[in-house]
Amino acid sequence: MKQLSTLRYLLFVLLFATASACGDDEKNSEPTPKAHTVQVRYSAVQVSGLGARISGASVNTDGLQPQNSFNVSVGTDVANVVQAVGQVTSDREFNVTLVFENVKTPNKAPTGSSFTADILVDGVVKKSVRIDNNTAPGVINVSARTSILTNEW
Repeated sequence: MKQLSTLRYLLFVLLFATASACGDDEKNSEPTPKAHTVQVRYSAVQVSGLGARISGASVNTDGLQPQNSFNVSVGTDVANVVQAVGQVTSDREFNVTLVFENVKTPNKAPTGSSFTADILVDGVVKKSVRIDNNTAPGVINVSARTSILTNEW
C-alpha cells in the first residue's frame, strides 16, 4: 500500500511540474505587435522657392531598418494631401520631418508661409507638426519633426 501512495505522489508531482512549465511559456512569450494603418496628411501655404520637403518612415526602436518610407518635395501651395504609408506595427516608431531646405540658418521662413502635417493612425490624428515664421531655425535650416513611439500607438 505504501508503494502505491508513493507512485501516486510521484505522478502528481510530475503532472504539476509539466502543467507549470506549460503555463510559464505562455506568460513569457512576447505579444504579437498590432498592425496600424498609417497615413500622413499635409498642407503647405506660400512655400514657393522655400524648398519645402516632407519625409517619413517607420524604424525599429534603435532607429534602424527603415520601412514605409516616403520623401516628397512640395513646390506649390497644397491642401490636405494624403500620403498613404501602409501598415506599421506597434513595435516600430514612425517619424515625420518637415523642412524648408532653402531657408538657411539663421534666417526664418517668410511671414505667411507654413507647412503642416498630421499623422493619422487608423483614421485618427495621432500627432501633428508645423513649421512657419515662428519656427526657430535649426543647425542648417528650418525644420521640425514628430514621432510616434512604440508606447504611443
